[in-house]
Amino acid sequence: MERVAATSGSAPDAPDHEHAFDASPVSLRKDESTSSGRGSVTQGGSKRSKKLAELLALQYPSRCHALPAGDAAVEKVLYFVRHGEATHNVVRETHVGSDNPYLNPALTDAPLTAVGRAQAERLRPAADGLPLELVISSPLTRALETARLAFAAHLARGAPFVAVESCREQIGQNLCDKRQPASLTRPLFPEADMSAIAEADELFTPARETLGALAQRADAFLHEIRGRPEKHIAVVSHSSFFLALFNATLDTARAPELREWFDNGAMRVAHVAYD
Repeated sequence: MERVAATSGSAPDAPDHEHAFDASPVSLRKDESTSSGRGSVTQGGSKRSKKLAELLALQYPSRCHALPAGDAAVEKVLYFVRHGEATHNVVRETHVGSDNPYLNPALTDAPLTAVGRAQAERLRPAADGLPLELVISSPLTRALETARLAFAAHLARGAPFVAVESCREQIGQNLCDKRQPASLTRPLFPEADMSAIAEADELFTPARETLGALAQRADAFLHEIRGRPEKHIAVVSHSSFFLALFNATLDTARAPELREWFDNGAMRVAHVAYD
Protein backbone atom coordinates (compact mmCIF):
# COMPACT_ATOMS: atom_id res chain seq x y z
CA MET A 1 0.00 0.00 0.00
CA GLU A 2 1.31 3.47 -0.85
CA ARG A 3 1.96 5.73 2.08
CA VAL A 4 0.42 9.16 2.43
CA ALA A 5 1.97 12.14 4.12
CA ALA A 6 -0.12 14.89 5.67
CA THR A 7 1.57 18.20 6.24
CA SER A 8 0.68 21.40 7.98
CA GLY A 9 2.01 24.89 8.46
CA SER A 10 4.15 26.93 6.10
CA ALA A 11 7.79 27.34 5.21
CA PRO A 12 9.74 30.41 4.09
CA ASP A 13 10.27 28.99 0.61
CA ALA A 14 6.63 28.08 0.04
CA PRO A 15 4.88 29.80 -2.88
CA ASP A 16 2.89 32.89 -1.90
CA HIS A 17 -0.47 31.26 -2.65
CA GLU A 18 0.27 28.54 -0.11
CA HIS A 19 0.55 31.23 2.59
CA ALA A 20 -2.98 32.46 1.86
CA PHE A 21 -4.49 30.24 4.54
CA ASP A 22 -3.37 29.90 8.15
CA ALA A 23 -2.90 26.22 9.00
CA SER A 24 -4.45 26.65 12.41
CA PRO A 25 -8.13 25.65 12.69
CA VAL A 26 -10.64 28.22 11.43
CA SER A 27 -13.73 28.06 13.55
CA LEU A 28 -16.37 30.21 15.16
CA ARG A 29 -16.39 31.78 18.56
CA LYS A 30 -18.11 29.59 21.11
CA ASP A 31 -21.18 31.84 21.14
CA GLU A 32 -21.49 31.44 17.35
CA SER A 33 -21.19 27.68 17.32
CA THR A 34 -23.23 24.87 18.82
CA SER A 35 -23.82 24.74 22.54
CA SER A 36 -21.40 21.86 23.05
CA GLY A 37 -18.25 23.99 22.91
CA ARG A 38 -16.50 21.25 20.96
CA GLY A 39 -12.84 21.67 20.19
CA SER A 40 -11.12 18.57 21.49
CA VAL A 41 -11.79 14.89 21.09
CA THR A 42 -11.79 14.67 24.88
CA GLN A 43 -14.59 17.18 25.38
CA GLY A 44 -17.37 15.07 23.91
CA GLY A 45 -17.64 12.56 26.72
CA SER A 46 -16.93 8.87 27.02
CA LYS A 47 -18.39 7.80 23.67
CA ARG A 48 -16.11 10.11 21.72
CA SER A 49 -13.09 9.15 23.81
CA LYS A 50 -13.87 5.49 23.26
CA LYS A 51 -14.09 6.00 19.50
CA LEU A 52 -10.75 7.79 19.51
CA ALA A 53 -9.13 5.02 21.55
CA GLU A 54 -10.45 2.39 19.13
CA LEU A 55 -9.12 4.31 16.14
CA LEU A 56 -5.67 4.68 17.69
CA ALA A 57 -5.64 0.99 18.58
CA LEU A 58 -6.13 0.07 14.91
CA GLN A 59 -2.53 1.07 14.19
CA TYR A 60 -3.61 1.51 10.61
CA PRO A 61 -0.65 0.68 8.33
CA SER A 62 -0.92 3.63 5.97
CA ARG A 63 1.29 6.05 7.94
CA CYS A 64 1.71 9.74 7.21
CA HIS A 65 4.27 12.40 8.10
CA ALA A 66 3.90 16.15 8.62
CA LEU A 67 6.13 18.11 6.22
CA PRO A 68 6.66 21.84 5.69
CA ALA A 69 4.12 23.39 3.33
CA GLY A 70 6.82 24.18 0.80
CA ASP A 71 8.27 20.68 0.71
CA ALA A 72 8.77 19.47 -2.84
CA ALA A 73 7.07 16.16 -2.02
CA VAL A 74 3.69 17.81 -1.39
CA GLU A 75 1.20 16.84 -4.08
CA LYS A 76 -2.09 18.11 -2.68
CA VAL A 77 -3.15 21.00 -0.44
CA LEU A 78 -6.47 20.01 1.12
CA TYR A 79 -8.79 22.37 2.97
CA PHE A 80 -10.99 20.22 5.20
CA VAL A 81 -14.33 21.65 6.36
CA ARG A 82 -16.87 20.09 8.67
CA HIS A 83 -20.47 20.91 7.78
CA GLY A 84 -22.33 23.53 9.78
CA GLU A 85 -24.75 22.69 12.54
CA ALA A 86 -27.52 20.38 11.29
CA THR A 87 -30.83 19.34 12.79
CA HIS A 88 -29.46 16.12 14.25
CA ASN A 89 -26.74 18.07 16.11
CA VAL A 90 -29.42 20.10 17.85
CA VAL A 91 -31.44 17.00 18.69
CA ARG A 92 -28.38 15.34 20.18
CA GLU A 93 -27.62 18.37 22.35
CA THR A 94 -31.16 18.50 23.75
CA HIS A 95 -31.96 14.79 23.91
CA VAL A 96 -32.83 13.29 27.28
CA GLY A 97 -32.56 9.53 27.77
CA SER A 98 -30.29 6.66 26.87
CA ASP A 99 -31.92 5.74 23.54
CA ASN A 100 -30.37 6.73 20.22
CA PRO A 101 -32.08 9.91 18.92
CA TYR A 102 -30.55 9.42 15.47
CA LEU A 103 -32.94 6.55 14.75
CA ASN A 104 -35.78 9.01 14.19
CA PRO A 105 -36.81 8.88 10.50
CA ALA A 106 -37.46 12.62 10.62
CA LEU A 107 -33.69 13.13 10.84
CA THR A 108 -32.90 11.25 7.61
CA ASP A 109 -30.18 13.14 5.71
CA ALA A 110 -30.32 15.93 8.30
CA PRO A 111 -30.11 19.42 6.73
CA LEU A 112 -28.44 22.52 8.11
CA THR A 113 -30.16 24.70 10.68
CA ALA A 114 -30.18 28.50 10.41
CA VAL A 115 -27.16 28.48 12.73
CA GLY A 116 -25.41 25.99 10.44
CA ARG A 117 -26.01 28.13 7.37
CA ALA A 118 -24.61 31.15 9.20
CA GLN A 119 -21.54 29.11 10.21
CA ALA A 120 -20.91 28.16 6.59
CA GLU A 121 -21.31 31.74 5.41
CA ARG A 122 -18.84 32.98 8.05
CA LEU A 123 -16.16 30.81 6.46
CA ARG A 124 -16.24 32.93 3.31
CA PRO A 125 -13.64 35.56 4.33
CA ALA A 126 -11.10 32.78 4.93
CA ALA A 127 -12.25 30.72 1.96
CA ASP A 128 -12.50 33.41 -0.71
CA GLY A 129 -8.75 33.97 -0.95
CA LEU A 130 -7.85 30.30 -1.29
CA PRO A 131 -6.49 29.15 -4.68
CA LEU A 132 -9.05 26.37 -4.94
CA GLU A 133 -9.32 24.37 -8.12
CA LEU A 134 -11.95 21.89 -6.92
CA VAL A 135 -14.61 21.53 -4.22
CA ILE A 136 -15.40 17.97 -3.10
CA SER A 137 -18.32 17.23 -0.81
CA SER A 138 -20.01 14.35 0.88
CA PRO A 139 -23.36 13.75 -0.86
CA LEU A 140 -25.28 14.33 2.38
CA THR A 141 -27.39 17.48 2.25
CA ARG A 142 -25.71 19.26 5.16
CA ALA A 143 -22.28 18.92 3.55
CA LEU A 144 -23.43 20.02 0.10
CA GLU A 145 -25.13 23.11 1.51
CA THR A 146 -22.08 23.99 3.59
CA ALA A 147 -19.86 23.68 0.53
CA ARG A 148 -22.14 25.86 -1.57
CA LEU A 149 -22.29 28.60 1.07
CA ALA A 150 -18.65 28.57 2.18
CA PHE A 151 -17.12 28.37 -1.30
CA ALA A 152 -19.68 30.49 -3.15
CA ALA A 153 -17.03 32.73 -4.72
CA HIS A 154 -15.11 29.78 -6.15
CA LEU A 155 -18.25 28.13 -7.50
CA ALA A 156 -19.29 31.43 -9.09
CA ARG A 157 -15.92 31.47 -10.88
CA GLY A 158 -16.56 27.99 -12.24
CA ALA A 159 -14.61 25.76 -9.84
CA PRO A 160 -15.85 22.17 -10.20
CA PHE A 161 -18.14 21.02 -7.38
CA VAL A 162 -18.25 17.23 -7.05
CA ALA A 163 -20.14 14.95 -4.64
CA VAL A 164 -18.43 11.68 -3.74
CA GLU A 165 -19.58 8.84 -1.51
CA SER A 166 -16.11 8.02 -0.18
CA CYS A 167 -15.95 11.07 2.13
CA ARG A 168 -19.40 10.76 3.69
CA GLU A 169 -20.02 10.24 7.39
CA GLN A 170 -19.64 6.87 9.13
CA ILE A 171 -22.26 4.75 7.39
CA GLY A 172 -25.15 2.78 8.84
CA GLN A 173 -27.70 2.67 11.64
CA ASN A 174 -28.04 6.42 12.29
CA LEU A 175 -30.67 7.78 9.93
CA CYS A 176 -29.17 11.25 9.98
CA ASP A 177 -26.30 9.68 8.00
CA LYS A 178 -28.58 8.02 5.46
CA ARG A 179 -28.62 9.83 2.14
CA GLN A 180 -31.95 10.80 0.63
CA PRO A 181 -32.61 9.69 -2.98
CA ALA A 182 -30.39 11.49 -5.46
CA SER A 183 -33.45 12.64 -7.42
CA LEU A 184 -34.42 14.76 -4.41
CA THR A 185 -30.94 16.16 -3.85
CA ARG A 186 -29.97 17.08 -7.42
CA PRO A 187 -32.65 19.81 -7.86
CA LEU A 188 -31.49 21.41 -4.61
CA PHE A 189 -27.86 21.55 -5.76
CA PRO A 190 -27.90 21.88 -9.56
CA GLU A 191 -24.33 23.22 -9.53
CA ALA A 192 -23.00 19.98 -8.01
CA ASP A 193 -21.78 17.10 -10.16
CA MET A 194 -23.62 14.11 -8.71
CA SER A 195 -23.01 11.81 -11.65
CA ALA A 196 -21.23 9.29 -9.42
CA ILE A 197 -24.09 9.17 -6.90
CA ALA A 198 -26.63 6.36 -7.26
CA GLU A 199 -30.34 7.09 -6.92
CA ALA A 200 -30.80 5.04 -3.74
CA ASP A 201 -28.40 4.98 -0.80
CA GLU A 202 -26.96 1.55 -1.56
CA LEU A 203 -24.19 1.93 1.04
CA PHE A 204 -26.42 2.40 4.08
CA THR A 205 -26.76 -0.67 6.32
CA PRO A 206 -28.67 -1.46 9.54
CA ALA A 207 -25.36 -1.97 11.35
CA ARG A 208 -22.88 0.86 11.91
CA GLU A 209 -19.77 0.85 9.71
CA THR A 210 -16.81 -0.40 11.74
CA LEU A 211 -14.05 2.06 12.57
CA GLY A 212 -11.60 -0.15 10.70
CA ALA A 213 -13.74 0.08 7.57
CA LEU A 214 -14.09 3.83 8.05
CA ALA A 215 -10.31 4.27 8.29
CA GLN A 216 -9.86 2.14 5.18
CA ARG A 217 -12.41 4.26 3.32
CA ALA A 218 -10.60 7.44 4.38
CA ASP A 219 -7.38 6.01 2.99
CA ALA A 220 -9.12 5.12 -0.27
CA PHE A 221 -10.47 8.67 -0.45
CA LEU A 222 -6.99 10.17 -0.20
CA HIS A 223 -5.79 7.93 -3.01
CA GLU A 224 -8.87 8.83 -5.05
CA ILE A 225 -7.88 12.48 -4.69
CA ARG A 226 -4.34 11.68 -5.80
CA GLY A 227 -5.66 10.62 -9.16
CA ARG A 228 -7.15 14.05 -9.83
CA PRO A 229 -5.14 16.77 -11.61
CA GLU A 230 -6.05 19.56 -9.17
CA LYS A 231 -3.66 20.43 -6.32
CA HIS A 232 -5.70 22.81 -4.13
CA ILE A 233 -8.91 21.07 -3.11
CA ALA A 234 -11.64 21.78 -0.55
CA VAL A 235 -13.19 18.74 1.14
CA VAL A 236 -16.47 19.15 3.04
CA SER A 237 -17.27 16.19 5.24
CA HIS A 238 -18.18 15.04 8.75
CA SER A 239 -16.83 14.66 12.27
CA SER A 240 -16.33 10.89 12.49
CA PHE A 241 -14.85 10.72 9.00
CA PHE A 242 -12.30 13.36 9.98
CA LEU A 243 -11.62 11.71 13.32
CA ALA A 244 -10.73 8.48 11.50
CA LEU A 245 -8.77 10.25 8.78
CA PHE A 246 -6.52 12.15 11.18
CA ASN A 247 -6.26 9.62 14.02
CA ALA A 248 -5.97 6.34 12.14
CA THR A 249 -5.32 6.74 8.43
CA LEU A 250 -2.71 9.49 8.80
CA ASP A 251 0.19 9.91 11.22
CA THR A 252 -0.22 13.55 12.25
CA ALA A 253 2.61 13.73 14.79
CA ARG A 254 3.91 16.94 13.22
CA ALA A 255 0.43 18.34 12.58
CA PRO A 256 -1.30 17.60 15.91
CA GLU A 257 -3.99 20.24 15.37
CA LEU A 258 -5.52 17.94 12.76
CA ARG A 259 -6.29 15.32 15.41
CA GLU A 260 -8.72 17.56 17.27
CA TRP A 261 -12.45 17.08 17.05
CA PHE A 262 -13.86 19.33 14.33
CA ASP A 263 -16.38 21.97 15.40
CA ASN A 264 -19.34 22.50 13.12
CA GLY A 265 -18.18 24.94 10.47
CA ALA A 266 -14.44 24.54 11.17
CA MET A 267 -11.78 24.53 8.44
CA ARG A 268 -8.22 23.15 8.57
CA VAL A 269 -5.50 22.67 5.99
CA ALA A 270 -3.30 19.64 5.34
CA HIS A 271 -0.48 19.38 2.82
CA VAL A 272 -0.49 15.86 1.47
CA ALA A 273 2.32 13.90 -0.17
CA TYR A 274 2.35 10.32 -1.44
CA ASP A 275 5.33 7.96 -1.30
